[in-house]
Parts: sequence; C-alpha cells; structure tokens
Amino acid sequence: MSIGSKKENFSKLCLIGMSGVGKSFWAEKFHAKDYQVVSCDQLICEHILQKIDSNEKIISCLGTWLGFPWQAGFNQREAIYLDLENEYMFDLSSKISELPTLLDSTGSLIYCSSKTLHQVKSNFLVIYLKLSSEQTEKIISSYSSNPRPILWNNHFPKELDTPTALEIKQQLKLLINERETRYQDLADLTILNEELQFCQNAEDLLLLIKKKYGQEYTTSAIHQTD
Repeated sequence: MSIGSKKENFSKLCLIGMSGVGKSFWAEKFHAKDYQVVSCDQLICEHILQKIDSNEKIISCLGTWLGFPWQAGFNQREAIYLDLENEYMFDLSSKISELPTLLDSTGSLIYCSSKTLHQVKSNFLVIYLKLSSEQTEKIISSYSSNPRPILWNNHFPKELDTPTALEIKQQLKLLINERETRYQDLADLTILNEELQFCQNAEDLLLLIKKKYGQEYTTSAIHQTD
C-alpha cells in the first residue's frame, strides 16, 4: 500500500502507544462501527496459557506468567513473548482482509523485527496515540507503587535485583522516553491525548485521522517537490 493509497483508504488502521493510552478503548469503539478488530495481545495470551496448561483465558494471567525483570527467569519469558509477538504481528499484518480492520497492537510492537514493522507500516495506517505529560506522570507514579508486568526489552539494569520504588520509577521514565521515540518513528501520524478528548466515537476519530493525515501528507508532498 503506497502512501497515496493510505491517504485515500482509512479501512486498515493500526493503533500504537503505551499501555494505558486507550488503544483497547478505541478498538471497542471501532468494533461497534463494524471494523474487524484484531488483538495481538489476546492471541499471545491464548498461545502461552495453552503451553503452560492454564485453563484461564484472560490477559491478566499472561502478566502473572511474565513477572518482573528482577525475578528469576524473566529474560527467558520475555524473549518467548517477543518472539511470539513478532511472529503474530507479521502474520496478522500480512493477511489483508476485505473488511475494515483495526489492529490493536501491544505497547511492545516497536521491539519487533524491522521486517515485521515494515510489513505493518506497508499495509496499515499506523496511528500513534501519545500520552499527555499528565497521563505519563500518573502511569509512572502508579507503576512505581504498584508494578505491573510489562516488556522492558533488556532496558532494566541487571544490578537492580531488589529495586526500590524510586529506582523503578526512574527506569520506567527512561523506558517511556525510549519507547516514545520509537513510536514516533514508526507512526504515519500522531494523535495527542488533548485531541482525543474531542472524540466521542469511532466516527469522530476517523474524521480527526483523515484531517491530520491529509495535512501531514500535503506537507510531505510539498517538501518532496522543493
């Protein structure tokens, strides 16, 4: 799919961004608008829970299995997850349905191989939902006092085997900063949290996407002809 056809066709969307920014919330809104919604996290969850003989079918159990970087075996479990994510994301982004489709990616999509990311970007309009500064501070504060399993991609120092809340907070800030750069590099367009506040449903968000992408595409085209 060329950049020109992406501008004209908004039936293949991929939402990216940190956990907590609202990707799943908007996935539900698009599902109500008859988009086919595909959740990579759910597929990985089902795969891993089957492998560990768990009868549970909820994503929270996946977090329990993954654990934290200061726990024994975390790096091995994280590597399993990332390998599965890379495999599923390549497969999901390769199968282009005739139906309008929204790909609900994980926050760690950016750690997939360049081949997979190229496939995603070639076939989907990649939309980065960017946290506001206030949201970021809330997530960091909440996480430091009540950590939840996330993918660190080897960014958590090995020497912090019994980290304090302050040390966890400092590392999460670094992780979010690093991720934001990667999200921005992958995205076709960025939508700020302040802009989402004016969107009540999928129709509103689609209008915003079309407006912003049209503006960004025009700017890009102008630069190419200078």
